[in-house]
Amino acid sequence: MTLRWAKTGSPTWGSALLPEGQNTPRYLGLGFYCYVARATNDQLLLWRHVGEQRKPRRWDLVRMSVFDTGELGPIDWLPDVEPGDPVCYTTGLVANVDLPATWQRGRYSFEFPEAFKATPEVIMLVSVYHNLGGLEQALYIVHPQENAINVVLLDWWNEGDFDFGYQWITKVGRGPGGRLFGTGFRINPFVMKETGEFIEWIQPPSDSLGSQRIPP
Repeated sequence: MTLRWAKTGSPTWGSALLPEGQNTPRYLGLGFYCYVARATNDQLLLWRHVGEQRKPRRWDLVRMSVFDTGELGPIDWLPDVEPGDPVCYTTGLVANVDLPATWQRGRYSFEFPEAFKATPEVIMLVSVYHNLGGLEQALYIVHPQENAINVVLLDWWNEGDFDFGYQWITKVGRGPGGRLFGTGFRINPFVMKETGEFIEWIQPPSDSLGSQRIPP
């Protein structure tokens, strides 16, 4: 069976895995702000914030999961209420790990199960919280094969003159020479050093995108 991603049209669930050419059944449902990468030919790596959602928006953990697509079972329905873990499935889960969403910058040791070792590096965009309860954007650069995680705080973003309810970063990946490239909602693509330091906008910001000034 060939599976494809499709939008659900639900206000709670963003996308689902469906058989190619069919609208049912669903085999994996994902809420919004879930990220997916291929771990092996038959396995998917997922990560997302989980835990009790508070206001302002806050979660306790970042959960990473490996799913075997050959073992996924059909889902009868997707719940109407947004769950604490925005992933819906019946079978196919291989392994979970939970990372604290409170780490500050630095390198951390973390023992990953063998199921995660097929992925050499994962760059996760994480909302972290310091001791005073403030929200900061960070990267968790995860190396499962080394049982290590580098946490990089994006100071230029956290301290910048942005409209955080209107603009936000959505994706970050690694490019040539080890530099980090990112993009977002109502912001232009940008380049950073591996340490998270801002280098430049790939395309200069226009007035139509609102404020995009970074601290000196």
